[in-house]
Amino acid sequence: MRKERTARKAINRKRFLAVILICALAAGVPAISVQAAKLKTVTCNLSLQKKSAKASCTVIGTGYDRLYVNLCLQKYKNKKWVTIKSQTANTRKASLSVKRSGQVSKGRFRARASVTVQKGKKKQTHVYYSSVRTVH
Repeated sequence: MRKERTARKAINRKRFLAVILICALAAGVPAISVQAAKLKTVTCNLSLQKKSAKASCTVIGTGYDRLYVNLCLQKYKNKKWVTIKSQTANTRKASLSVKRSGQVSKGRFRARASVTVQKGKKKQTHVYYSSVRTVH
């Protein structure tokens, strides 16, 4: 009798966790979580001055073994975003700042930052964008 009750509790617990996972997926929460890794602050910016563009990304977090950032300066061309300059960096520290600049001509531009945290062998990636800026 006691074994049956324990088995039922285990099954109910698994069902509950499955429902929570389904709700989290429906809400857009990533299915793979790197345990205890947190990105506290991520900023992705683009500034334009005359014909020069400066993209920057700053990440502050905790609980990971390694942090990777791939920062791209992109131009909107032929109905899609094309990378024209990129910069990659990684660290074992709690924060990382990456910058990339380049000459630009007329068009629409944005910065794209792909941020990956690694804890053990698990990796999780998030992508961030700046607002779109236009050079006339």
